Amino acid sequence: MPQTTAKKGLFTCASDAAESVSIAADLHKVPGLKSGVGGFAATALFGNPISGLTDLVTSFVTGEGGGHNVFYNMALGVAAGPTQGFGPLFGNSIGGTPWGASPTDLVLGALGAEYATGVGEANLAFSAITYGASAVGCFAGWIH
Repeated sequence: MPQTTAKKGLFTCASDAAESVSIAADLHKVPGLKSGVGGFAATALFGNPISGLTDLVTSFVTGEGGGHNVFYNMALGVAAGPTQGFGPLFGNSIGGTPWGASPTDLVLGALGAEYATGVGEANLAFSAITYGASAVGCFAGWIH
């Protein structure tokens, strides 16, 4: 008898599909960035923030989201900071507040990277588009 698998919910399906085409997914192909500290850093810096938020909420409910347990997803949230990667939406309005910086932002700021160069905004736009397209594909049954 064929083995069946549980059908993913819309948001879990969209999260998995969008994360599979994130910048982090490509970085995970580089030796040392697949798992462990390198993989964590790649996901925290360049993962899909919408997928990350979905995985965090899912893991609170079920104990697992995005292939990781709730503690891993919470640690990613801490690394991504209070804005969870959505900092570009707030602009300078949260600068100087506890919501204005995360460990990731501080490291990238010291390196003069990501948000200072506009990469953060581009990554957020790309993430929103891929998550939305993934959700449509999952809803239509094109993505499983």
